[in-house]
Amino acid sequence: MKTFLSIPSHETRHALTLGAMLDTETGHYFVPPGQELAKFDRWLPTGAQAAALPGALTTTQAAMSLGQMLMRLTAAISHVYPSPEWVRLEFSGLRASGGHVYFDAVDRDEDGKELAKCRAVIWKAQASRIGRKFVDATGTELATGMKVLVLAQPQYHPQHGFSLVIVDLDPGYTLGDMHARLKRIREAIDGLGIADKNKALPAAADFCRVGVIAPHGAAGLDDFQVTADALQRAGLCHFEYFHAVFQGEKCEESLRRAFIDAHEFHVLAPVDALVVIRGGGAQTDLQWLNQLLLAKMVCRFHAPVLTGIGHERDVCIMDEYANRSFGTPSKVIAHIKECIATRALQALRDWETISHAALAIEGRARADVLRLHADLRTGAQLRLYAAQTRIRQHDAEIRSSASSALALAEQRVRTSYRDIRSGAETALTHADKGTTALKASIAERMTAAVAIADKEAGHRYAAIAAAARGAIGNGGILLRQHHSEVMQAASRCLAAAAKDAAAQHNRINEAAARIANAGADKVEARWQEAAIHVRLLTDRRERDAHRHAGDVRHHARAMLAAAEESSREKIASIMSHGVEPTLKRGFAMVTVNAVPVSSMAAAYGHAELEITFRDGALKVRPVPVKANKRARGKNHGEGEMENG
Repeated sequence: MKTFLSIPSHETRHALTLGAMLDTETGHYFVPPGQELAKFDRWLPTGAQAAALPGALTTTQAAMSLGQMLMRLTAAISHVYPSPEWVRLEFSGLRASGGHVYFDAVDRDEDGKELAKCRAVIWKAQASRIGRKFVDATGTELATGMKVLVLAQPQYHPQHGFSLVIVDLDPGYTLGDMHARLKRIREAIDGLGIADKNKALPAAADFCRVGVIAPHGAAGLDDFQVTADALQRAGLCHFEYFHAVFQGEKCEESLRRAFIDAHEFHVLAPVDALVVIRGGGAQTDLQWLNQLLLAKMVCRFHAPVLTGIGHERDVCIMDEYANRSFGTPSKVIAHIKECIATRALQALRDWETISHAALAIEGRARADVLRLHADLRTGAQLRLYAAQTRIRQHDAEIRSSASSALALAEQRVRTSYRDIRSGAETALTHADKGTTALKASIAERMTAAVAIADKEAGHRYAAIAAAARGAIGNGGILLRQHHSEVMQAASRCLAAAAKDAAAQHNRINEAAARIANAGADKVEARWQEAAIHVRLLTDRRERDAHRHAGDVRHHARAMLAAAEESSREKIASIMSHGVEPTLKRGFAMVTVNAVPVSSMAAAYGHAELEITFRDGALKVRPVPVKANKRARGKNHGEGEMENG
């Protein structure tokens, strides 16, 4: 029976070269008897095509059982692949069971898209040999994700289906694929111009804050944290952890997320370095870390990246672009600890140097301050004494001026009092003289009036007597009445004159009293004016004295403040310029084993001293001063040195 083929017109030449023949009666190609069908497998007809070919049976007649079809398929595969063939594939889901190794053989395109997939197995008899061969050649074990070139025998079993049986493996292909992948990554990094970006960052001289990317719960991380936690408890360095997956299909995305988190933390709280550690695991797991994205993350991180992936011989692509690569996590933390310890020791040495220098400077500064204080005290005392002298002089002048003013006022008061008293006495004298003259005038007037009255009375008496002779009876009564009237009129005249004299005398006395009182008021007013003038003069002199005293105190305080500021500036200058500038200014420094000696008592406690001048140094031995020398140096606390 002929096996007809369904061959497209453009493939007929190829089919003829394989041995196909043309049936001249039907015009279809067929496989001659004795030829292997496996070579023509691609042109074997399917159901619809077979029905259209010559000699095709009916559907019922052509039907076969599933077992027959699968057995035929088994025979066809065995016929087509009688011996193993070399096949390129990728391990997926690699697992071991009972000494056998099972996995899925996968074929992918350049974008990682899956094109084909089938089951594969390495039987126990071959597994150990193939595994050792691969490890010896590559240094790593077989792992998921590896691209390999294997010698595989296709097999089909009616019950278990299709599978590949791996009988051998070419490690060179895998190495080539690894190198090719690393080469592509390196070319991409070089093309971006970032290959040395992280390496160019200055290495951290000290560590205060460190970011750590590591798998959660890894053994290497535990070793790392033993030392890291001790440093953190001591307050020397803070460690911030970002956990990620370092193997498997989620490795790349997990590490990308960890790098992003570390960068965001670095922006808020800058780290001195970012540590990437794996902490143990299979060497084959390194292939998961050979990714372009991870290499970019390392290159572009803004702080030095330190890697400790866990293998000293083999490295991954992140090791190549990190600022520094270490073999293990323990070595990374040892480096951090060593840097911190070195920095601390250097700081301690610097502190000791500064302390010794500060002690020496303090001794010299203290001596300068004491000298300045003594100078200031002496100057202040001199100024205070001068001020007190000026105050005493001002006080004496004030007292003298006040005494002079009081004496002058008293003299003026006495003169005024004498003038007023003299005026009052003169006025009283004039008043007394006027009263006497007035009394005399009144007396004369009264005498004259009485004489006139007597004379008039005599005349009237004579007239009456002459006229009475005619009427003696009635005339005597009239005469007595007239005489009585004359006497009453005279009495009234005398009383009026006496009253006028008394009133005049009272007016004179009152005028004299007014004059005397006016003089006393003038004396009191002048005395008050003199007292007020003296009091104002005294107050002004006291204010001048207080102002002068305040000026003296202010000037003294200013001089003390200036001296203190000068001392601080000298200390700051000595601290900033060191010992040499001080020596050049003419000072000398006494030391014992580089430790300053700042007192004579301390100098006597050493057998030998070193005195440093600006042009050299010499060694001396302290010797107590002799009696005659001690007398000269007693006020200065001097001793004597013997040149050693």
